[in-house]
Amino acid sequence: DHDMAESSFEQALDANSPVEWDFRISLPGGAIRYIKARAMPRLDASGKTMGLAGINLDVTQRTLALRELQIMATTDSLTGTLNRRHFMDTTRRELERCTRYPKPFSLILFDVDGLRKINDTHGNTAGDQVLIQLARIASEGMRDVDILGRLGGEEFCLAMPETEEGSARMVAERLQETIRNTPMAIPGAGPVHI
Repeated sequence: DHDMAESSFEQALDANSPVEWDFRISLPGGAIRYIKARAMPRLDASGKTMGLAGINLDVTQRTLALRELQIMATTDSLTGTLNRRHFMDTTRRELERCTRYPKPFSLILFDVDGLRKINDTHGNTAGDQVLIQLARIASEGMRDVDILGRLGGEEFCLAMPETEEGSARMVAERLQETIRNTPMAIPGAGPVHI
């Protein structure tokens, strides 16, 4: 950020034009503040640049609010996975990339068998807990490039760029086995298997 700020200063001085840049600072105790700086060159009577005059604005609240809105717009609020729309957009871009530079691309679509029975027997909160735990299990085995999304209800999809069918099949079988063998904790009712 320092090099960018220095370059911005030089450009503003050379062009006699206003400049704006963003940076963050760490305060004692670990707090982070986000700052927007605005500056304008100051000229002397002959038009020669004397320096910059500017102002720093603390935009921390706005920055954090925008980040929160971004998370809300792209994330499934229950499971923390990508929501359907963001999953589809992200996966489409990755699929286009894999098509452009011929690379394999695999998808694993899965859902929860018996979720309706869990909801009917133990309530919707229990079903929600199962979905949260399922998403956690699925995300634990992912690579950084893999994309996990909740398509709706109990349906999930795992997109795996640059993954051959055989490797995807092994991931799917391992995921199914892990889910089948992991008891899902339901508060007040004990574990269930899905």
